[in-house]
Amino acid sequence: MGHLMLKPSEVEELEVSTLRDAFAIHASLYDHEVDTAAVVYDGGDEGFFDVDAPYHQVEFVLHEDQVALRMDLLPEWPDGDDFEPLRTRLWSTVEAFASSRGAAVVSLGDEDQAFRDSGVPGLAILTMIVAVPAQVVRLKHAFALGCDVANLVDALVAETPTRDTMADLIRGGNAHLLVGQPEGNWLDVKSQEWDLSSGHGKHRLAIEVAAFCNAEEGGIIVFGARTATPVRGGGEIITEVSGLHEVRTPPRTYMQILSDKVVPLPFGLRVTEILLPGGSPIVMVDIPRQPEELMPFLVRGGVSVDESKIESAAFTVVQRRGEDTVHLDAAMLHSQLAAGRAFLRGAGNRG
Repeated sequence: MGHLMLKPSEVEELEVSTLRDAFAIHASLYDHEVDTAAVVYDGGDEGFFDVDAPYHQVEFVLHEDQVALRMDLLPEWPDGDDFEPLRTRLWSTVEAFASSRGAAVVSLGDEDQAFRDSGVPGLAILTMIVAVPAQVVRLKHAFALGCDVANLVDALVAETPTRDTMADLIRGGNAHLLVGQPEGNWLDVKSQEWDLSSGHGKHRLAIEVAAFCNAEEGGIIVFGARTATPVRGGGEIITEVSGLHEVRTPPRTYMQILSDKVVPLPFGLRVTEILLPGGSPIVMVDIPRQPEELMPFLVRGGVSVDESKIESAAFTVVQRRGEDTVHLDAAMLHSQLAAGRAFLRGAGNRG
């Protein structure tokens, strides 16, 4: 097929413009009669010349004289061969996600043959092309965008999302995919916002965010969804994402409160207002996995013994465990602080 082949190190080092120039030379050598593409070896440089070497799902192509990303997706073949609902859902989700990164979906299959037989029973092939944003200079950043799109689609098709992909699905307008998901280590939903004009409301927000910061995976809090306990027992399951009547507190105020209350300020924290297809809003607090060296995250203030007020001289340490937020006792906090001191002492001795 005349494809270019890229080593992982080349993806790390090259600029997008360099690959575009290589594509132009490659096309001229083949008199523009071949598919101009570059595949990425999915392994280390040492196995690059192996004829059986695996290649990554995401590859680079030349589209209208610009570098774009191409990937083959593998959805299940639906009953009745009706792919249009899935195609529409994929397009709307990826387009919303891509636009948030300055990119755009160029095509999702073609008019004559949007889906192809994969040769694997029950699976089809759908080819997607996404334009690389003009502001992206490094090839590794373009490749990372393609990987994020592929992971997003895999989660949407397989319906087994991780924290990161679920956050992207919600931002992409697919909050309905929360329905049926259990609350747990990285997911919590609320039917209404807390009253963030009160001290207790601000403290509760900070507590929930800090708990996810001190957990292994980070977390997502969505305001505008409901849960129920299954008849057979077990944890809370999300049953409805109907949205809020209105957003009482703008995202900027959420961020200001968390900046004042949570120490240190969580890395990569985002608060976003998102409109559902019916027009109702939800609010998502997205807490990425935090660097271990920043833990434990503390909350300024503590609830008084009679729970009537927030004591400003106190502080609170919490952690997410399953679907619960638990307070760390003195022994657990001391062990974390002692481990941190020992690490710093060891680092000082090595220096």
